[in-house]
Amino acid sequence: SDQTSRDVICVIFALFNVVWTTLFLEGWKRQSAELAYRWGTLDRPAELIEEPRSQFRGVKRVSPVTGCEDFYYSPWKRRLFQYFVSLPVCLFGLCVVFLSMLICFELQEFVTSIKELPR
Repeated sequence: SDQTSRDVICVIFALFNVVWTTLFLEGWKRQSAELAYRWGTLDRPAELIEEPRSQFRGVKRVSPVTGCEDFYYSPWKRRLFQYFVSLPVCLFGLCVVFLSMLICFELQEFVTSIKELPR
């Protein structure tokens, strides 16, 4: 009986979440459409609204997808940054965590080896 009441409560909670999520998302879409209409951006594509970031560095070229001129940053430069900056930082962090774990194990071993402490 107790398990059955918990199961029923879980089902009711799941249904409540489904209804709430649906209503929230539909309300969000409506709010978004109202703001887009008010700001005059309802029929404009997103790439016309967004300005390119001023910090972005790249070479100007014609995009093979859109045919418009845009900035291009080669993937090998992005991977170079990833390998020579991100990877060493992650490895350093992993080494710090591993060493702190070893120190905790040694400290635990030291504390358990002391016989004078009352238990």
